[in-house]
Amino acid sequence: MVICLPNVNNNSYLPSQPEFQSYTEYYVEHREKGLKNEPVLVFYQFKMRDIKEKVTVVPDGCIDILISCDKRLPGAKVCGNVSKSKCINLIPNTTYFGIRIPYLYHIQKMDYTLKELHDQELPLIELISMDNTIVERIVGEEYFIKRIDIFNRTLRNILLDFHTSSPVEQAIHFLYSTRGNISMNQLASEVGYSTRYLRKQFETHIGISPKLFSKIIRFQCSLNMLLNNNHSTIDDVIYENGYYDQSHLINEFRDFGYITPYRLTGRRYQRI
Repeated sequence: MVICLPNVNNNSYLPSQPEFQSYTEYYVEHREKGLKNEPVLVFYQFKMRDIKEKVTVVPDGCIDILISCDKRLPGAKVCGNVSKSKCINLIPNTTYFGIRIPYLYHIQKMDYTLKELHDQELPLIELISMDNTIVERIVGEEYFIKRIDIFNRTLRNILLDFHTSSPVEQAIHFLYSTRGNISMNQLASEVGYSTRYLRKQFETHIGISPKLFSKIIRFQCSLNMLLNNNHSTIDDVIYENGYYDQSHLINEFRDFGYITPYRLTGRRYQRI
């Protein structure tokens, strides 16, 4: 079946992890646009403080490759998407380099499915057949931009491929275009399949329903407005992301186990 996808800029979906920025000594980020309307790859680097502190990650509909750049104890792991906020343990006084990969990228040579990765953290070496010295080269480099360059020259073309051919990929494309604000009946109609078939495909391939994935997209779009646009009000977030009212917005944030939008904007990043 040939589906005419809308002319959508997938670069508009910019997922973030707020506590990587606020509970660390420093945080830098580079958002890199690909070709062929590929979604943005987010490269980031941060250093943990010298005290043991848990960091909360939130649902973002992505896979992260996270590399510990401690030369005495280097390591790399793949972190799957989470359905609810959860705490992860990171090593104090350690620099981490990461790559955030949206689901429209297909990770080649991976021995696990996206469903098996859901809510999991697994060593990179167990998931992907690759030259182990590449991680060593990234760890050995001192500069953030140089680490990005090593990844792009060695791993990007080997690991990542972008296409929108499967029903799930077509649906994700539409979810990006609508900021997650689309009914499941309309989504199924757009990609030319029944809601039941589409739900089964999502649960088989990525481990969650299309409805939950759409809520994650909307949640992240709302986060982006609240954190990165000083001119956005709560009412703007409600209107642009298709919430019914303030209660709907607040309840969705709470469903994901995160702080309310009011506490996020008034006392940013402070947990409930």
